Amino acid sequence: MKRYYTFIGLLVIVAVVATIVQSQMGKGVKGDQDLTQKISDFDSTVQDYALSHDVLPLASQVSVPGRVTYTLTGRTTYKLCGTFLTVNNDPNPGTNVNVNVPDTIDASHHGKGYQCFNGSVDLPDPVIQPAPKPSASPTPHPIIRGSGA
Repeated sequence: MKRYYTFIGLLVIVAVVATIVQSQMGKGVKGDQDLTQKISDFDSTVQDYALSHDVLPLASQVSVPGRVTYTLTGRTTYKLCGTFLTVNNDPNPGTNVNVNVPDTIDASHHGKGYQCFNGSVDLPDPVIQPAPKPSASPTPHPIIRGSGA
């Protein structure tokens, strides 16, 4: 009879641990889906800003969402990063509204941990102003001194 209670006790402990682990895994997936959506939404913000201003925004010019880092890497390139709790290699996750849209970041496929995604925008070439022509300065005339005669 004692073995019976020990066996039942072990089953209860295993069931509780399995429930906790499954609950934590679910939070990781949900948290990663939220992060994927934040990256997608912020990528749209960066793209919209660039189209309106012909320049990528500085981080101080846009509201970067929590858990996302934004870094300019060039005149037309940037990267968005975040820390994911799980791996998602699902070929059709259906969580990113920007899938198949050119020049947008698709963060729906990611590894576990800190992951970065490169983004770019098509901007017009900068207009280079020609250097101003030097102003004509008066030609110096030699000083002619008279003999005083």
